[in-house]
Amino acid sequence: MPIRRSRPAGLGKRAPVQAGRWRGLRDDRGSITLMLTVLFVVLLGFAGIVIDGGAKLRAAENADAIAQEAARAGAGMVNRSAAYSTGTFAVDQAQAIAAARSYLASTGSRSR
Repeated sequence: MPIRRSRPAGLGKRAPVQAGRWRGLRDDRGSITLMLTVLFVVLLGFAGIVIDGGAKLRAAENADAIAQEAARAGAGMVNRSAAYSTGTFAVDQAQAIAAARSYLASTGSRSR
């Protein structure tokens, strides 16, 4: 004897489509274009922030490296005769400042 299966309620019947129900969907035309335009502007703003932030960090690192090298150039102005004879390292301040400024001038940086 074959087994009869019954259909769940409402499967074979279609609900009537109401005219007002779909009217709201037609009013949304072009909304995805507006959303994509707004998101593109926001994404472009974030890209600008990342690029400008990277440039600022790179400039700060470059300035720090130039300052360190100028300090090394100035520290290299040790009074060698006193260092060899007494073993103490004394830096001639005027020569150190001149060496640091000379290094800064060679890099195109301004010094105070």
